[in-house]
Amino acid sequence: MESALSAEALAAREGLELEIELGLDKVILEVDCQGLARFLQLQDPNSVYFTIGSLCLDIIELGKCFSDFRVRWVSRDANSVTHMCASTISATERPLFCLM
Repeated sequence: MESALSAEALAAREGLELEIELGLDKVILEVDCQGLARFLQLQDPNSVYFTIGSLCLDIIELGKCFSDFRVRWVSRDANSVTHMCASTISATERPLFCLM
């Protein structure tokens, strides 16, 4: 079973891959996991669990594909709409989920 941290990192990586496919050039990645945000902002391998280190390195490398890439931490309360949308769509609808 995946931890919340690895699920957040996986979703971030998949989101960036989609943004590259869509040809977007300026991206702000908002995450509600402080540990993930800290790692991605500081690129400090000591600040996250070893199990998601490779996912985080993938995210950092994907971020280099954009002319402007930023990572922001947002509190879970401020991210409630995203959580509601993600929990209500089915697995088959996820590829069609809109970028906000």
